[in-house]
Amino acid sequence: TGSEVDDAAVGDSEECDSTIKRISKRPHVLVVILPDFECFNTTILQDFILMLSAYYTHLPFVLVFGVATAVSAVHNALPYHVTSKVKLCVFKTQTAPVCLNEVNKL
Repeated sequence: TGSEVDDAAVGDSEECDSTIKRISKRPHVLVVILPDFECFNTTILQDFILMLSAYYTHLPFVLVFGVATAVSAVHNALPYHVTSKVKLCVFKTQTAPVCLNEVNKL
């Protein structure tokens, strides 16, 4: 399908960094953020990922999942034929209160 396939493995930080740099050089990238992955309808998400991957060469995309538990939640919720269409990279952000405190300091 032309999508970033990595056997549904979680990439290391260097691998993820190179993927992000490669994608960021493209003129247009669709970014979809799902802040609460565990509460999202998995059937709809499966269909959405499969549709996006079919058009990846024309419409590159980045999906950002807010996962409250562990990356295994993604593997448990989605079948292999879906997760094999994406490259999973794990990153952590600061909690909302910490981010708000940083903004207040500006």
